[in-house]
Amino acid sequence: MSPLIGRYANLSFKESVFPSRYKAARVTPRLKKPNLSQHEPANYILISNLGTFSKILEKLVLSRLQPHVIKSANYCKFQSAYRKGHSSETALQRVVNDSQRAAGDGQCTALLALDISSVSSVFDAVNHAMLTDRDHTVFGVHDVILAWLRSFVVQSGPSRSLLDRRSQPCSCEHLAYLKARS
Repeated sequence: MSPLIGRYANLSFKESVFPSRYKAARVTPRLKKPNLSQHEPANYILISNLGTFSKILEKLVLSRLQPHVIKSANYCKFQSAYRKGHSSETALQRVVNDSQRAAGDGQCTALLALDISSVSSVFDAVNHAMLTDRDHTVFGVHDVILAWLRSFVVQSGPSRSLLDRRSQPCSCEHLAYLKARS
């Protein structure tokens, strides 16, 4: 399988296109807590499973792009996402430690936290054109890889959020349909 996967991945990179059919995820709605009403869409969390080839392509691009970005003078040493040994937990530990140190030194400390409750709404809220433009201007990503990244983040096919084609919240019937298909 690896020669076939390698050939297909190289074709994707050469053509600067992330195949749209690999953007669609199998979505399984699950109740956030067992005691919540099954008739309220807000009580569900969506579990999205992408195809194996999609994940392989993502990993290949990350392995090629990450060394370039890390070497950039604009790379933030406090970046936690997509780094081995770093996570939201290590980022939180850093914030707590810095706050405690500042308070111990008699400095005024303030913390502003933003809770975005739905990952899919976070994805939908991102201006992807601006994001890929920053890849170009901040990290020097250009040409083929920049076009591939733009192809990757452009949303096509089914929405990744709990919205139907009219951008209206899904009905409970639609959730039941998704659940029945899983």
